[in-house]
Amino acid sequence: MKIYWIIAAAAAFIFGFAGRRFHRETTREIKELLTYQPAPEEWVVTEEKTAHLPEPVQRWLKNSGMTGRPNIHTAAVKQEGFMRLKPDQEKSFPAEAEQFITTDYPSFIWNVKMKMQPGFAVAGRDWYRFGQGEMLIKAASVFPIVTVRNNKKTNQSTLQRFLLEMAWYPSAALSPFVSWETVDEKTAKAVMSYCGSTGEGTFHFSEDGDLVRLSAYRFRDKEDEEPTEWMAEAFEHMEVDGIRMPSRIAVSWMLPEGKFTWYTFTVTKVRLNERRPELIKEL
Repeated sequence: MKIYWIIAAAAAFIFGFAGRRFHRETTREIKELLTYQPAPEEWVVTEEKTAHLPEPVQRWLKNSGMTGRPNIHTAAVKQEGFMRLKPDQEKSFPAEAEQFITTDYPSFIWNVKMKMQPGFAVAGRDWYRFGQGEMLIKAASVFPIVTVRNNKKTNQSTLQRFLLEMAWYPSAALSPFVSWETVDEKTAKAVMSYCGSTGEGTFHFSEDGDLVRLSAYRFRDKEDEEPTEWMAEAFEHMEVDGIRMPSRIAVSWMLPEGKFTWYTFTVTKVRLNERRPELIKEL
């Protein structure tokens, strides 16, 4: 029994140390993200600036409250929800995530902790900067489950994620890196090209102009030969600083065997246009 407690104590120390180290590294990266860029140029979203966009996109920007407001150059988002790592995983585990985004030079860091059982969690991080993407998942913040970086498919997939998540920073619809095409009266396709990568996604709106669904073909893994249909559905909306945005969301992959909803979450906090490093603790 004595040996058991020694081993248990040693394991707890190792996992605790690894968790703190993972947190420190991520915090450092977020601070770099928030402080790297020079002060952004302020501009206002106007009807004149949006006149060339597809009609459903114009309606979305107006309905969201973005028209007439300054551009969003920085966003911080807090999420709470449930996650599954694979389709045959019956139980969904509680997950907490935070994401920090800058839009002038498209970039983001998203880190998540999924609590699988007391004392054991899976930590993950998606990172996109200078056109490069990275995906990292670790068990107990120690053992790598997925590590992908400096890969064309990963770069494209993370670029698409930035593009599709403009629901929280709608002024990015006017980014010089993004072009739009009308699909129908409620749908528009966005194409983003940045740092040698190009990706696209489809935005689906309600009659009133709410963003209700996003879809794209994305690579799940660097080994995939063909991309897989990805979908995010918004079921509720909220208002932050006068901007209407999705607040309850389900994210799914459309696999040959059926729809795999791997992440359902609620946005609990959003901070816009704040670049202070202290924001990490306040979120």
